[in-house]
Amino acid sequence: MAVSPPQTLWDVREAPPHAFRPLLRQVTQAGADLVFRRVPVEIDATTPPEFAIAMRQLFLVHGVGPLLGLRVETGEQIGDAACSGWLRDELNFNRLRLGRVRQRLDTLLACCARAGIEAIPLKGGALLLEGVEALAWRTIGDIDLLVKGGSTRDWDLAVAHAGYCFMRTCWKHREYSYCEEQPWSPDVLDGSRDYPISLELHPAVVEFFRGARWDITQIVRSGLVNRGGVCVPGDLAMALHLAVHASVSMLEGHGRMIHIVDLDRALQRVSADAFLRAMRPGPLRHTARFVYPAVTLVARETGNGVAAEISTALRGDVAPGMATWANSVTLYDVSYLGRFDRRPLDRAALWAVAPGDRARMLAATAAPSPAVLASQQYEGEGLAALARWYPRYYGGLLRRVWEHVRGTTSD
Repeated sequence: MAVSPPQTLWDVREAPPHAFRPLLRQVTQAGADLVFRRVPVEIDATTPPEFAIAMRQLFLVHGVGPLLGLRVETGEQIGDAACSGWLRDELNFNRLRLGRVRQRLDTLLACCARAGIEAIPLKGGALLLEGVEALAWRTIGDIDLLVKGGSTRDWDLAVAHAGYCFMRTCWKHREYSYCEEQPWSPDVLDGSRDYPISLELHPAVVEFFRGARWDITQIVRSGLVNRGGVCVPGDLAMALHLAVHASVSMLEGHGRMIHIVDLDRALQRVSADAFLRAMRPGPLRHTARFVYPAVTLVARETGNGVAAEISTALRGDVAPGMATWANSVTLYDVSYLGRFDRRPLDRAALWAVAPGDRARMLAATAAPSPAVLASQQYEGEGLAALARWYPRYYGGLLRRVWEHVRGTTSD
């Protein structure tokens, strides 16, 4: 597809159309080389517009624009002047945004404390307490709080004092958005980038994947540290949580490079032995699959020795299909950009360790238990949740099949 070059390639706003898909694998690999291996990537006035636009979208989708902008700020030239300038602007935008997010987080924590609700920031929110400048390279998509005490009505009222209104509930969390739209002013920052971000309240830190469930709440709570008067997960709990979140994101086809950067940084602060011991309250064969994909990808992309040691130790405790897949998968395969071509979500061979696991996963794919849906608040309760799940899941499945057929016939 011909694309008219804009005045500056980095001023383009729209996402790459489907015609760009053949380029996306090449672009993702180039971006990974740039982020993890510091290999020069040619992005200048002679670069085809399609490649440059797709690369810009990759920086946004994978959350690495500010990270690369920090390298530009410290003197590295990335692409031509327009590319480096755009990345530097992404870093400055993120600094301003994180300052506002930190104010919002402080307000939320104060509102929860007044209501007698214990609130523990997770992931990006916990990292933010290290300081805005220390985290200037990292984007934050939402605020996650692990909460304890009070009822859901108490939670709703507490965060309402911070200007947040309830949106929906799912098996994992209650989600809130800001009650009044307050977008950034277009004459100051990119007006298409929304602020403020959403809020998610978690009664537990749980990942659930096709009939398999792992609750790491106790691990998170047992390793809390005080940072600026706020309790946050310690280094070990943070590394484990990031590994679990990144692994499931990979398997669901929406992994991001920033997940790998986060986990690489977290694993540099812990030992492999401590990480493996933290996984052993339950059967290792059950928990290994929740972290193996992410630590394996980190080991390969970054050369992190701790990740490599963990991956080697866990390889015998995951399904052979998962070990093979994790050792060959690329960032394109597990990301939003590549999810149309390769989606491992329903591949039982990756997740199932034993025949019983395979049967449970296949049963969960066909008809998840109403009891499970009710206990996890998956779009409602009991049979109502199941009734909502069927059209949502199979409708999405049929759309993916249709897109694949249409893409095949159009070629």
